[in-house]
Amino acid sequence: MTRSKIVLVVAICVLCMGSMYAEEPDIIVYGQNAPEWNKNLGVTATRGSCSSEAEVCIKNVGLLLAGQHTKHFYLNLPTDPVKSLSYASFYSKASKTEPRLYEVDLDDFSDHFTVWCRTNPHCDRVLNEIIDNVKSANAKLKSGLTIYEDDIPILQANPHLTPEIRNKVDTIHLYIHERANGPKFERYLKQIKEMFPNAKAIAGVYAYDRLDFEKCHGCSAAEARDLQKQTLREQVRLLQSGALVGLEFYPGHFGWEEKWEGWNDPAECAPGRKEQCAENTKAMHNDAVMILRGLKK
Repeated sequence: MTRSKIVLVVAICVLCMGSMYAEEPDIIVYGQNAPEWNKNLGVTATRGSCSSEAEVCIKNVGLLLAGQHTKHFYLNLPTDPVKSLSYASFYSKASKTEPRLYEVDLDDFSDHFTVWCRTNPHCDRVLNEIIDNVKSANAKLKSGLTIYEDDIPILQANPHLTPEIRNKVDTIHLYIHERANGPKFERYLKQIKEMFPNAKAIAGVYAYDRLDFEKCHGCSAAEARDLQKQTLREQVRLLQSGALVGLEFYPGHFGWEEKWEGWNDPAECAPGRKEQCAENTKAMHNDAVMILRGLKK
C-alpha cells in the first residue's frame, strides 16, 4: 500500500470515529439548577412537567430553557389519558416552530397505565394513539416513558403493553426506587432493553436525601450516600460504554438545595430534618460533580 493510500485510509477512519462519537450524552436536569452548577455538571437539557394549558406549557419551555441555558427540553404529558391525547398532538405541531422541544414523556408510566387499564379495556389503543400523536406532525419528536426497577415485573405481566407498542417507544428513563438496587442497575437495564428493543435508555439519578421517602431499610445517611455513589459510577460506566445515552438528575436544585419545595412534604423530609436533608443533598451533589468529571476526560 502506498503512503498516499495509507494517509487516505487513516483520514477515513478518523472521520468514521468522529461520526461514531458525534452524539454526546445528554445530561438532563429535571427541574432547575443554579446556572453555575449546570456548567459544573455539563448539563445539556432540561425536563419538566406542566399542568397549564398546552399553549402555556410551550411558552414555559422557552422561558425555562432561556433561564437554564440548556439546548433542548423533555416535556411530560398530563396523567389524564384524554388530555394526553390532545396535548401530544399539540406538542407535535408546536415542535415544528419550537425545535428545542426534543421529547414528550409519560412520567411514572407504570402507575398511570395500570389505572388506565382498570377503567378502560382499550387502554392499549389509547397508549398507542398517544405515541402516534407525538409523531403526527413531527416524526423526529421523541416519545418516552419513565419506569422504575420495581415496575418491570408489573409491566411484563400487563397484556395491554403489547409488542407493537413497546417497539414504538423511543426512550426509557430508568429510575431506581430502592437505593440498595442501584448498584445492580445494569441488570434492570438489560430487562428494559429486552422489553423495549428500539428504545434508548437514560438513567435517572436521585442525588438527594431520600431517607424519609424511601425508608432505605434503616440505612444511615452515610450508607445511602455510598449507595448513591456506587450507583452513579455504574451509570457513568454504562454511559461511557454506549448502553445509556444520558443521565437525568431529579429534582435538580443543585446550588439551591434549601429552596426545594419538596422538603415541605413530611413524606419527603420529616419535620425537624430540613436542614439535614439539605446538607445531605449538598454532599451528594458534590459527589455527582466529582464522578461526572470522568466523562470529560
